[in-house]
Amino acid sequence: MMKKPWNTFIREKMQEKNLKQEDIAEAMDKTQGAIGHWLTGRRQPNVNEVAQMINLTGVDKVILNGDGTVEEFDENVKPEKVETSYSYPLISNIEAGLFTEECDHQTAMGYEYIDSEIDAGEDAFFLRIKGRSMEPKFIEDDHVLIDVRRHPHPGDYVAAVNDGGGEATLKRYRELGEISSSGNPHFELVPLNRDYPTLSSKTQNIRIIGVAVEHRSYL
Repeated sequence: MMKKPWNTFIREKMQEKNLKQEDIAEAMDKTQGAIGHWLTGRRQPNVNEVAQMINLTGVDKVILNGDGTVEEFDENVKPEKVETSYSYPLISNIEAGLFTEECDHQTAMGYEYIDSEIDAGEDAFFLRIKGRSMEPKFIEDDHVLIDVRRHPHPGDYVAAVNDGGGEATLKRYRELGEISSSGNPHFELVPLNRDYPTLSSKTQNIRIIGVAVEHRSYL
């Protein structure tokens, strides 16, 4: 399965199906100009809009990767052999808050495991996204690989727990330029969806679990 940029993939499928930009625009209730901007890369649609365009080309199953590339499932093609592969458990946002404190990765039972080419350490895990706070980049049921060894930098996406509640959330990390009494920088956890609140270490007890190093969106 070869990776292609999503807009290249859609243009090729449109050509195969003899679909025109106006066909896609009419089906999505968009202008032809908007579709043209998306397909040429001048503007970026959200994940749901990309998924809708892919579906309109008649494709049933694809993987939309975090880097904007698309892979189409083909049962007649065997996947290329991965020389080095790692396997990590897929856990919920509630389980994530407890995972690094109480669970041993080597003995964790009952989890679905997902293979990855990224070495994120033996305690890493895939977090299943819940809710809409990180739309449009991350949507519900997306999978994000969390490396618990990494220290966050401004702009990173991090998994964190607020007030020891045990329920992890994925947010964008932003430092505030102030140092706490413990010597650590104060920071905010910022949602991409403006309808959701920003969390602050100045007013809330927030524990960073790890940094997102891979994003998978299954459409």
